[in-house]
Amino acid sequence: MFNPQILMGPNQLIPWPWLQVDDAINDFYNLRDDFKQYSPIHNEETTGREGALSIVMKNGDKRLTPKLQDFVANAEQWINEHTKEILGNWHGLGIGRDTMPEVQITRQLPSPYRFPIHNESDQKFWTAVIYAHPYHGSGTGIYTGPKCDTRWGQSTWRQNRAFIFQRINGKTWHDYEGIINESRVTINLFIVKGKKRH
Repeated sequence: MFNPQILMGPNQLIPWPWLQVDDAINDFYNLRDDFKQYSPIHNEETTGREGALSIVMKNGDKRLTPKLQDFVANAEQWINEHTKEILGNWHGLGIGRDTMPEVQITRQLPSPYRFPIHNESDQKFWTAVIYAHPYHGSGTGIYTGPKCDTRWGQSTWRQNRAFIFQRINGKTWHDYEGIINESRVTINLFIVKGKKRH
C-alpha cells in the first residue's frame, strides 16, 4: 500500500528530525484523478462554517469517491498494523502507548490561503503529509521558532511525496499555503492518542 521507507525514522535532523519519502503511495497513479477532483476552485463561502477554507474528509465521509473511501479505510488498517515499528523508529515516542491511526484527505483553498506557523497538536505522535494535487504546489515550510524570521527551509512539493515528522513540543514549527488558482490536496496519516475507553 505504501512505500516501506515510510516506516523509517528520520533521515534529516536539522533543524529537527524529519523524513522525506518519494513515491509514497504504491497505487498513487490509479488514485490521481480522484484526488484531482477536489482541487478546482469552488464558489464557496469563506466564513461561517467548517469546510470553506479547509475540507477534512475522514474514514466514512461520503464526500470521498468510492476508491478513496477504500483507500482511507485500508490506510488506517495499514498504519495500525505498523504502529509499533513506526514509533520504534522515532526517538522518544516509545512503544506501548494507547494510540490509534487517523487518515484524512484535506483540501485547502488557493493562495492567499495560508495556515500559519504552528506546532503539531499534542494529540499527534507522528505525522506524514503526502502531497496529492496539484502537480506543482507549495510544500511545507520548516522553522526553528514560531515567527516568520525563523524559517529554515522547506520540504518541497512533489506529487506523491511524503513529509514525515514526530511532534516535539516547542520545536517542530511548520506552515503551509496554497498556490494561485489551485486548491491544495493532501493525504494526512497520523498516529494519535487513543480514545479513553470507559
